[in-house]
Amino acid sequence: MRSTPEKFLVDDCSLPLAPPLKTALGLLLQAYTISAGLGHDKWDFALEIQALKEAGLNHNDLRSLICRGLAEHRVEQTRCGAKQRIFRLPSGLRLARLSCFTLSETGLPIARDIISHATRLPAPPVQPSTNEIPTLDFVPVWDSERRELRLGSVLIKRFRQPAKNQETVLTAFQEDGWPAHLDNPLAGNEDIDARDRLHDTVRKLNHQTNRLLLFSSDGNGEGVVWTLAVLPSEKRHRSDRREAIEVPKSLNFNVG
Repeated sequence: MRSTPEKFLVDDCSLPLAPPLKTALGLLLQAYTISAGLGHDKWDFALEIQALKEAGLNHNDLRSLICRGLAEHRVEQTRCGAKQRIFRLPSGLRLARLSCFTLSETGLPIARDIISHATRLPAPPVQPSTNEIPTLDFVPVWDSERRELRLGSVLIKRFRQPAKNQETVLTAFQEDGWPAHLDNPLAGNEDIDARDRLHDTVRKLNHQTNRLLLFSSDGNGEGVVWTLAVLPSEKRHRSDRREAIEVPKSLNFNVG
């Protein structure tokens, strides 16, 4: 069942993809892979609009994915206590607070191609004093004693003030070996729901010294996923004035 009227679709998927669109496709691919691995329908793990906005996308980025046929859009109508997520078709290109997205059949191979290039990290250059080539692991490392998050030798985030929720999530990731999906380790209370607490924590985790990682809530709001950021090769002016991401010289990505 198509979630977008035919008149909004663009046939040419060969148009260049801007970095935010590549980021979105990577996150949608993660959700798709998790749902397939668990034997669920892809809409059971559809990503909420808030999760994609936390990753840096704006509404027109999302509309672009819809128009190009790379993502499918529906509006969630699941009631409290329901055992299955329920969606309705949207009205044109209008986005709603409960808008959710999945990869389309067209977007699936494109997302896989993007990720296959974006996650390749070259080994550091050979030092003249040794014949050995050191390896560089692209799995992040959270040092709870130093309160530092690193990717290889690159500092991603350092906490100078207490950040209990963020540190709880990072500690859980580190203890579990950085799985693609982590169940929400944050509990709710009388003042704030556990899902709202997770959304706020994910948003803060994406404030980084070197923005090489992207954290996002999963489609159910009950867990968190992470991926390597897809970095732009050149600065791009955005209507929302987001700053372009510069690649640290000690770590480089080939995004194809």
